[in-house]
Order: sequence, then C-alpha cells, then structure tokens
Amino acid sequence: MSTHESFGRTPAHPGRIVAGALLMLVGIGWLLDEVADVDVPWGALLPVALMLVGAALLLTARSGVGRGLIPIGIVLTIVLGLGTVLPGVPVSGGVGERRVEPTTIARVEDEHELGIGSLRIDLSGVDFPEGAHSMDASVGIGELVISVPSDVAIMAHGEVGAGNFVFLDDERSGLGVEETFTEDDYENAERTLRIDASVGLGSIEVRRSG
Repeated sequence: MSTHESFGRTPAHPGRIVAGALLMLVGIGWLLDEVADVDVPWGALLPVALMLVGAALLLTARSGVGRGLIPIGIVLTIVLGLGTVLPGVPVSGGVGERRVEPTTIARVEDEHELGIGSLRIDLSGVDFPEGAHSMDASVGIGELVISVPSDVAIMAHGEVGAGNFVFLDDERSGLGVEETFTEDDYENAERTLRIDASVGLGSIEVRRSG
C-alpha cells in the first residue's frame, strides 16, 4: 500500500463506535421526549444500551481498547439495578434537566418522575385551596428539588438509595436513607401538602419557594 493510500486512514475504534451510538441513542430519545412530546420507552432502551456496551467489551477483550466503556456499563447496570431493587425509582422517566412549574392543584397531584438528571418542581405559582393535598415525585439518578410556598404546611417522606435528603433545615445522608419530616403546625394548618419522594442515587431537597 502506498504512503498516499494509507495517510490519514485510522482503523475504526469499537469503543468509540459504541460510545457514539449510545450518545446518539440517548440524544434522539431526549429530543423526542422533550421537544416532540413522544413517550420514549427508556425502560427498553437502557437494556439495549447495556447490551451494546457488553458486546463491545467482548469484541475488544483481547486488545483492551474498549476499557473506556467500563464506566458506562457500570452506570447503566446501576440504573437498571435500582429499577429492580427499588420499584419506586424510575428508569423510564427520561434523561436531562426538567423544570415543572404547575399552576393548578390538579397538576401538583400528578406523578412526576425522571430517569437520570435534575427534576425541579416549583409550586410557587399554585393557589392551594384549603384542605389536604399530596404529590409523588421520583428520580433514578440525580437530584430532586421541590419548592413549596410558605402558606402550605409540609409533611415529606423521602427514600434515597444512596445520597442525602434535605428538608428545610434538616438533613439525612448515607445509604438506604428513609425519613419522614413533618412541620410542627402540620396537623392544625388550613392547607397541607404531603410529599412522597424517592431518588435511587443522588439527593432530595424540599425547600421554601421565594
């Protein structure tokens, strides 16, 4: 082969090919989920991604060039494992940064979930009627932040596989965190909100808005 023919020609790197395919897979799914409002089956895509990583590692086992995919495989395994061990933790809720700003109590009482990323729920725009209200929110890996207006008393039950749970001025952290915090005036308040929150790996924060 002549020098001209071989110049600039680099053999395809299996690890880079798989990494690129994974990025495209996640990117297309995120775009469809966020922009086109398509219900992307993340629960099916994640096992496919893990199989791609495993196949690449097998193909490159002798040369070792695919070792950079090992961390990706570990993360995917953790995400899928959390979905199995902790049924309340979503692996099919999407990927990315999501901000929810409901303006009605009906939207507050919907279930909010995200697979991987940051989920921020700001309730400051909701005119809470008198009575007891509730909401559920969960994140697989990442952070969950819920902001509640000051005229609503809060009870918050949080479960974190590994990470921390912050409720106003109180905090719990570690492995298998499960805690319920209740404000002193909750039982006698005109407006109350019970929050059930879960995060597989990451953090939960319940704060006052404003």
